[in-house]
Parts: sequence; C-alpha cells; structure tokens
Amino acid sequence: MLDAVRGRTRADAATLLYGPAPADDAELLRLAGDLDALEEEVGT
Repeated sequence: MLDAVRGRTRADAATLLYGPAPADDAELLRLAGDLDALEEEVGT
C-alpha cells in the first residue's frame, strides 16, 4: 500500500499510519486532514 502513495516518502506515510497519538485537539485535526489527503492519494 505504501508504494502507491504519491508525493510522500514511505516514512511520512508510515508516521501518519503508525505514529504517536495526537497530543491535543489541534494535532488531532491536523492528523485527520493528513489522513484524508493520504486516502485520496492512495485511492487515485
């Protein structure tokens, strides 16, 4: 799956998927947006 990601390194994608939990609401919102973008990148 990570090979299908465009515009990100494997490490960037792995950090989004397996990285630490967000520490606050702002980080949670940022993670949600990044995961949405990653889903679009993989789906295309």
